[in-house]
Amino acid sequence: MANEYELLLLIDVELDEDDRYAIVDRVRSLVEAHGEVTGEHDWGVRKLAYEIRHRPQAHYYLLQFDADAAVVRALPRELRIIEGLLRHRLVKLGKLPHEAPTPDRGEDTRDEQRRSGRRAGARSS
Repeated sequence: MANEYELLLLIDVELDEDDRYAIVDRVRSLVEAHGEVTGEHDWGVRKLAYEIRHRPQAHYYLLQFDADAAVVRALPRELRIIEGLLRHRLVKLGKLPHEAPTPDRGEDTRDEQRRSGRRAGARSS
């Protein structure tokens, strides 16, 4: 049975734009060999929270897809050998319908909730 996944790619910005999209095409073909891509989102170049391989920025690209668990177990091994791919994050999604994520979605509200929770805890002490 196929499951729904999200794969976030962090690609080296020092590569040419053509080379960056060649990496995306290669990953897409790996997924499409045994699964189905259901969404793609190019988040562009963004600042990293910490440097990876001495790079302060990375090109973020999100792929959403359906695939079997066997395919997903083999995918990280294939991704590790792609030159220019700094990091990847593969997440299995739940059964609920998902909307297309944006890079800034929810960050402000979570920070605000944390701050308000701290303030509430500080008042009750």
